[in-house]
Amino acid sequence: METTIATTSLKLESEMEILSSLSRITILLLGIYMVLKIGDLLYRKQISALFAGTGQGMALLTEIALGVVLPWFMLLFEGVRKSRRLLFTAALLIVLGLALNRFNVFIVAFSPPFASAPYYPSIGEILLTSGFVACIFFLYRAFVTFFPVLSARKQEA
Repeated sequence: METTIATTSLKLESEMEILSSLSRITILLLGIYMVLKIGDLLYRKQISALFAGTGQGMALLTEIALGVVLPWFMLLFEGVRKSRRLLFTAALLIVLGLALNRFNVFIVAFSPPFASAPYYPSIGEILLTSGFVACIFFLYRAFVTFFPVLSARKQEA
């Protein structure tokens, strides 16, 4: 996902041949992650929680379906692995699935043992986190602009 955004925004040549071959490894790693995730639910006898209709169950089901299963199935097809747009979509789903995992762990399912109300981050926490993310994007862009981080050649106009 990062490479596609970087090469597009910096008007560099696409690295699809590298990304296509790396996507085969992603199939394996994402498959292992999926087996571990579902295996953990089965081992703890919590698989029924996915279909219980609760907010936590729906959030976990959405995380697994959209962030793991759908991109895994997408990457099984060579046409997806060779298409810049579809490969980006699969990678975006994986990243959003991981972000949703963190959201589910720290917001949806988090229940402090001595709290009288459910936890939700304050506006200050949300703004601080957003500021850190924006800062990371800015620093990345500065580094790849001023240092030889990306090796792709410039596209011909």
